[in-house]
Amino acid sequence: MWPKSHFRRRGKRIQVKIDKEKLKLYKLSLYQVTEAINRSGLDVPSGKVQSSVANSVRLTGKFKTIEDIGDVQIAMPVPGSPVYVKDIASITDGIKEITSVNRYNGANGIGILLKKQGDANAVDVSKLVSAKFHDIENQYAAANVNFEISDDSTDNTIAAVNSVVVDLILAVILVSLVMLLFLRSFRNSFIVLVAIPTSLVTAFAVMWLLGYTLNLMTLLAMSLIIGILVDDATVVLENIQRHLDMKKNKRTAALDGRMEIGFSALSITLVDVVVFLPILFLQVFVSDMLKQFSVVVVTSTLTSLLVGFYANPMDGFTNRQVRRFATDQFF
Repeated sequence: MWPKSHFRRRGKRIQVKIDKEKLKLYKLSLYQVTEAINRSGLDVPSGKVQSSVANSVRLTGKFKTIEDIGDVQIAMPVPGSPVYVKDIASITDGIKEITSVNRYNGANGIGILLKKQGDANAVDVSKLVSAKFHDIENQYAAANVNFEISDDSTDNTIAAVNSVVVDLILAVILVSLVMLLFLRSFRNSFIVLVAIPTSLVTAFAVMWLLGYTLNLMTLLAMSLIIGILVDDATVVLENIQRHLDMKKNKRTAALDGRMEIGFSALSITLVDVVVFLPILFLQVFVSDMLKQFSVVVVTSTLTSLLVGFYANPMDGFTNRQVRRFATDQFF
């Protein structure tokens, strides 16, 4: 038994090994032994001495030797026959029992677990910690100090982000192929694809203003909306192409085609917006991450509407026609 002690030493501990049979013989409990040792190994204030100057009195009871522990009286089951700790236990000056061991590749070491704060960027924290470890190794190279990172949770985060980036690029390529298949024109397919980078650039700008970072949620939102971003541009451009096939000039075809399909394109976009917009008002534990997801989706979708209404119809216009088209839209 190792009682609570006021006599522990660094790496060492006084061990009181109690004989179970002797406890039964004297009809004592382990709790009585522990309490007796704890009460005896204390320094406690004992009052004051009143004189011209008030002086505090302290009763010094800390153990100085192993024999002091053995002389602690536990109980007196029979009058005149006290039971001491040395009667029921052996006391040795031993070492603290090893309850956990840290080894890495068979070598003993000190294990350190680092956790970031809730509002910190995990990848940035990991990089800064690695750099600090490297500085400490250089500073104490003579003492052979070495740090080994056995597990870094940000490795999975970086791998997931890289995977989403690859999926994002693949999605753009597949969308371009689908546009080429249905529009049957390299030129029109390229015009429609302008909506993707334009809308994403706007999303990046809003993320920068709000202090968001490229994380799993924001990249996942970008991957999700790749197909949505070309909806408005596709329906507007297809209707403009129909008016061009009717032998109208470019400016007239752009105006008539956009105005004719405008409310349909607007409804397509607003349906997507109203689905994700309520996420901004959530008050749940993961609301911060979901808000970033929603902001990217809503911003990119609304930007794709503007691109489909104004950027795509201007393709092929002269500078003068562009100014006239813009004037007709706003005035």
